[in-house]
Amino acid sequence: MIGIRVAPLLAGILLLSAGAASAEKTRRVPEDFETINAAIEAAEPGDTILVGPGTYAETIVLTDAKGDALIIKSTDGREKTRIEYVADANTNEAVVTFQRCSNSTQFLGFTIDGKGEARRGVLANSDSRPVLENVRVDGCEYGVAAHRTSVPFLRDVVITNSRTAALFITGGSADVKNARFINGEKYGIYANTATDILRLRNVQIEDNGQIGIQASDAEFELLDSTVINNGDTGILVQDTSPVIRNVKIAKHTNIGIVLEASSARIENCDIRQQEHGLICSIEGDPIIAKCTFDEAKVYHIGIEGDANPLIGGSLENANAFLGRPEVALHTSSTAAINASYNYWGFPCVPSKALENVGEGKLKRRPWMAPNLSRSFDDCTAARHYYKKWKDGKIDAQGNPIGPQEALDDNFSPEDDDAGE
Repeated sequence: MIGIRVAPLLAGILLLSAGAASAEKTRRVPEDFETINAAIEAAEPGDTILVGPGTYAETIVLTDAKGDALIIKSTDGREKTRIEYVADANTNEAVVTFQRCSNSTQFLGFTIDGKGEARRGVLANSDSRPVLENVRVDGCEYGVAAHRTSVPFLRDVVITNSRTAALFITGGSADVKNARFINGEKYGIYANTATDILRLRNVQIEDNGQIGIQASDAEFELLDSTVINNGDTGILVQDTSPVIRNVKIAKHTNIGIVLEASSARIENCDIRQQEHGLICSIEGDPIIAKCTFDEAKVYHIGIEGDANPLIGGSLENANAFLGRPEVALHTSSTAAINASYNYWGFPCVPSKALENVGEGKLKRRPWMAPNLSRSFDDCTAARHYYKKWKDGKIDAQGNPIGPQEALDDNFSPEDDDAGE
């Protein structure tokens, strides 16, 4: 009797397994379906839609009712497979829309062409989590937009020629890796009231017209990236405290980084070729550590209002301030500023290099040697060490080395005032 009872059960399991396996189908465009939308209409969750090379004038809407958990993939990659915007095709004014879609929904290997008309290239809406990989978005007002707690996953994505922003976040977020946001008219990234941390890794934000990143009440993490030549400002942060680590911020006409009411952490960054390197204003306690500042015209760091940044502050967090701006640091803050343990381009800290017109004291002692290997609070010892370094007699570990490029040490005796 045991065998009689088990056999039907096993048969049922086998039938269920066979049914599950057969449920996932591959549907091909244009072989099986003339359009991508026709394939979506026929597909079931778990299916794969393979799209052949060509240009498809379609507006695609994927929802939890039809389109969720589909893999839509080009066979020949984004260079040969293009989806073009169709005007007035849907109320979202988007080429591709995800509505309440899970992260099982994947969109792989397409160029999305807004033709200079689409409001959005990709819209992730209503708690959607789609995966977009090897996608290019061109000629839209917003390249990718995330709203209503949606968090799209963007991998190997290029967004170019956006009229407002390549990545536009209001009430959502995004997880981005290996992306380029370039050649937009205004912003590379615009984020306001993000519902989750915006994660950005290995992102190039370059050649946008006004600002590289503007974030207001939108926490983000920017790692291993570049923000270069984006008009007036590289990064503008308001009421937000991001982590910015190992990022090059360069070639902006005015300011590299603006921190307004922010306690950001700026670490191991290269900030150069701007009028002003970094400005802290209003309030907040940002940390600026292990960064290199160079080629600023007016000053490397400016501090305003009640802002109270920690600049260096320890041997392991020392910053290097190079070049010859008008002043290296200018503060009008009401707070006491700790700017100790930094190298300021001279053996000592010239009094004219750090300008304090605020109410709070400015701490400059001790300061660092040019190789950031040790600190000094005595100018005689610092000049002796500097000469050894300039003559190429020591490296960071104090070992003999060959000739090194030296910095200008033409300073007058009164410049040897190391300050407080």
